[in-house]
Amino acid sequence: PELDGIGVLEASQKISPAIPFILISGHATADDVALALSKGAKGFLGKPFQPEQLEKLLEVINSTK
Repeated sequence: PELDGIGVLEASQKISPAIPFILISGHATADDVALALSKGAKGFLGKPFQPEQLEKLLEVINSTK
C-alpha cells in the first residue's frame, strides 16, 4: 500500500477536516494511538474489537459535536 492508516488520516484531514476519523488496526501500540490522536483522529480501536466498543466510541464522538 502507498499509505498506512496515519497517511490516510492525514490525507482525509486535508480534504475534509470536519469528518470524524476513527483508526482501526490489528497492530496497535500505545505510540500508534497517541500519534493518531495527535494527528486528529477522534478514536482508535485495536482489532479484534467488539461492536459495543465501536458503538460507545461513536456515542462519545457524537456527544462532543
